[in-house]
Amino acid sequence: MAQVTSLEKVLKKRKLAPSKFSDIIKKIIHPMLLGLSKSKIGYEIVNCSENKIDFNTGRPILFAVNHGTSFDIPIALNIIKAHTYLLAGKQPLEKMDETFFNLNGTIYVDRKNKEDMGLSKEAMIEYLNSGQNILFFPEGTWNMTDSNPMLEMKWGIIDVAQRANALIVPIALDYDYDNRICRYSIGKSIDVNNISLSNGIEIVRNELATLKWKLFELKERLVRENVDLESERSKIFHSVEEYPKLDYDYEQSVVYHSVPTPDDVFRPNRRK
Repeated sequence: MAQVTSLEKVLKKRKLAPSKFSDIIKKIIHPMLLGLSKSKIGYEIVNCSENKIDFNTGRPILFAVNHGTSFDIPIALNIIKAHTYLLAGKQPLEKMDETFFNLNGTIYVDRKNKEDMGLSKEAMIEYLNSGQNILFFPEGTWNMTDSNPMLEMKWGIIDVAQRANALIVPIALDYDYDNRICRYSIGKSIDVNNISLSNGIEIVRNELATLKWKLFELKERLVRENVDLESERSKIFHSVEEYPKLDYDYEQSVVYHSVPTPDDVFRPNRRK
């Protein structure tokens, strides 16, 4: 089962969104897929939130989740429970994961192809307008920083939500690798209609960062002089080691910066 991007679908003269029959089949097999995914997770999933997901608003939902490990997708889908499509970057995947993504229903996007990114937004709008929900990682890559709870985010999720009249529900995940626990917190739904794209993305990013900081506060306090720096650094790359298929350099290359980084500013001029 291949990873077919939106652009590849258009070139093959295929529809961006699945048929109603395909939707029905995916919903029927969804409980079985969730059950199978739990065998891969290997983490206790702990709810640290009083909020619940309201599916009865009459509006589709974009679930915005922070991203840092290969377990984020199966864990997020198990938190949501209701069948939800996935937006994912086209990337090397273990065969079992690729099969799971395809059976669940996934919009694959080439994160370095602007045309495909634009078509993927149109695909998401079609899905949402047909009453489907979508799981979205607005950071657009794996967050491997130890000091930034949320990377900068493009405002595509805001544009899609506004055009499809969708609500955004933030979900923050945080891992205790030593004790194999994933804690999560669900934020209140966010309505981004009638606000600017830049304000909308700031609201969503701030909400996710706040949820994540609250999860940080549940962790054991560390005393600086007792901290093993090498051990702490290794935890940052724990998720990379857990998923050998990950192309770390590629993921770093698609980190979004709204302003130039020092590397951009001081990069040597290579023009001859």
